[in-house]
Amino acid sequence: MQISNILGVCSLACWLFVFVPQVYKNYSAKDASSLSLDFVFLWLLGDTLNLVGTILCGLQRSTLVLGCYFFLADSLLLSQIFLYQDSELSLPLLDAPRAKSYPKKRVTFALFALIFFILPLYVLFPLNEMGMIFGWASSILF
Repeated sequence: MQISNILGVCSLACWLFVFVPQVYKNYSAKDASSLSLDFVFLWLLGDTLNLVGTILCGLQRSTLVLGCYFFLADSLLLSQIFLYQDSELSLPLLDAPRAKSYPKKRVTFALFALIFFILPLYVLFPLNEMGMIFGWASSILF
């Protein structure tokens, strides 16, 4: 096995477990206020564009599986943010002041903006080119 393959597998293993400590910490504390909604939302948006681009370009199955995994992991972090905000489940950390609750209107607006951005692309570009556009957009968001 070549050194590049070994390093690639190690890199992939690190990326697969990058979410686990944060998800566990949020679950244990029943609090996700340390996470930035904007950061997680942009991460989810980037991984969504990556996944859609992977599907549209017909890339390898392993790329599709990774895209699905990252989409689900991002969705889990985002759901923890909304689940634990202003929740009785939340445990105060040394009586620190709580972060303000996240404005749900901002997330809703961003989702609608994304939809109105993507729909015209279906008319303007063939699927393969759209996949490439989504891939580039994903890279920009990361």
